[in-house]
Amino acid sequence: YRSGGPAHGAGEDGSGGAYIAWETGPGGLRAQHLDDDGNLLWGQAGVGVSGPSDELLGPRLASDGAGGAFIVWTETRAGSARVFVRRLGGDGPATPAVPVSTLPSDQRRVSVTGDGEGGAFVAWKDDRGAGPGYGVLAQRFDADCRSQWDAQGIELAPDAVTDELYPAVTADAAGVTVAWHDHRGAEYDIWAQRLNLLGERLWGPNGLSLCSAPGTQTYPALASDGNGGAFATWLDHRSGSGGAYAQYATAEGVMAWGTGGTPITEEQVVGIWPHVASDGRGGVFVAWTGPGPHPTGSSIH
Repeated sequence: YRSGGPAHGAGEDGSGGAYIAWETGPGGLRAQHLDDDGNLLWGQAGVGVSGPSDELLGPRLASDGAGGAFIVWTETRAGSARVFVRRLGGDGPATPAVPVSTLPSDQRRVSVTGDGEGGAFVAWKDDRGAGPGYGVLAQRFDADCRSQWDAQGIELAPDAVTDELYPAVTADAAGVTVAWHDHRGAEYDIWAQRLNLLGERLWGPNGLSLCSAPGTQTYPALASDGNGGAFATWLDHRSGSGGAYAQYATAEGVMAWGTGGTPITEEQVVGIWPHVASDGRGGVFVAWTGPGPHPTGSSIH
């Protein structure tokens, strides 16, 4: 697709097809539904999701488990950044666009995953708190994009007065896990929080440290183990080169791989931080970009 900007995203539809979303200038958002043969189901131009804005960030998509998908994005108007959620059905947008919070705060870096019951969990960073930086919040939405928890979202580490950045989400039948990096210590470290289906914090009032090793740890990614636990990967600078490490947290919040996690690679990760996906058998696959055969290039590992 040709578009007026770089923002784009994709998500599966649960039937072998996919939903694609992309930015159109200036700051608009459109989407397309492809079947398992690659046919365009919403015409050549797709359907409109959001009108023009000063700037559009994201979007991210997640299956609703019923042939549709939730789409989330950030749009900036008059200097204010707001996060929105909308559900797409088989015939196009199925709900209006809904803000994740109506508070006049700056909201960015949104992530989304299905809740297994036709709804979705959404996490984002938000500067509403009393501290100097951003906190991470989460909300559960039903199939009609109605909030199921506190109307303005649940703070995951309300007493951590620090910047909490780059939230990642994964879910199972009992709840959602969110990870992020924050600066409550001497350097950025990886933290996580587990919420049950009622939005209650399960891993302490201010989250659980997934890694407290020396050096900077940033940009987490998550995959569920299907039983309340989660696998996390991140970019790790403890050796100075910027490698990739991983951690497995059980449903009870036990760090199975020690306080520092386990190394995936200590070679320099280039460009894109590690990503993780379940193998469906209790383990995960991890992918990242690393040094390539060409002196100035990189390759996928």
